[in-house]
Amino acid sequence: MVFFVHYEYHGRVCSLMDPSSGQTTPQHIPPDAPWQNSPRTTIQKVVVSDHIVAVLFGIYKVSIFARGPQRASSSSSIEWALPGSIVEDIALFQGKLYILSTTTTDPTIIYRELRVMDFGPDQAIVPSITAIQCIHGTTRDISAASKRKLYQYMVLSCDRLLMVEREVEMMRSGKPIRTRGLMVFEATDLSGGDGRWRKVDTLMGNALFVSDECSASLPVDHHCGAQEDCIILSFMRVEYPGFSAPCPRKLCGPSDPG
Repeated sequence: MVFFVHYEYHGRVCSLMDPSSGQTTPQHIPPDAPWQNSPRTTIQKVVVSDHIVAVLFGIYKVSIFARGPQRASSSSSIEWALPGSIVEDIALFQGKLYILSTTTTDPTIIYRELRVMDFGPDQAIVPSITAIQCIHGTTRDISAASKRKLYQYMVLSCDRLLMVEREVEMMRSGKPIRTRGLMVFEATDLSGGDGRWRKVDTLMGNALFVSDECSASLPVDHHCGAQEDCIILSFMRVEYPGFSAPCPRKLCGPSDPG
């Protein structure tokens, strides 16, 4: 499904389109949704199931609402945010919504945690649903002198929930220079509330296509040029002072430098 947004006189209009048939279904968003009428609010990512649509807008809040053309209300939507934290990514996995967030307590320490929203067998959205921590905070040290930044992306692959951690070398101005390394972790033991990240060294023959807006794991078709157990970074553009050019695709193993 393709989620797209266009503007009308009364604000944003959201719809889902089936790329195969071209059929479009309007999605009635609660009128009090904070991102609904603000043209300055950037939609970072959208994930869709048969029953819900979850929207990451900006880097701090996630809005979840019932999917379909029915008139939505505040009782059929939830807004989630964790004060002081940045939402890195969201993903739907086994009928549940997972939210990956980070908190930086000082310039060299990143505190990362994974939370889950379980909507139950009927996938009903009720105000009492909260995001429960399923992987407790883990820390990642990064030297301030190295001028590097970490990015995290969640990907569903072979019935696994993976996280790709990308380390990027930065200019003093904050502009990215290049990807220095990639690591892949699997979220395990999620049902017991005491999950953990386990480093993996195989993608089971798949290739991961990773970007800010959408990431996917696909079986390798040898005619498309992708290789097994590789990660393809797909970013629209990388900018340097006085120079702007398309970012090249990068292929590497899940634990190798980019």
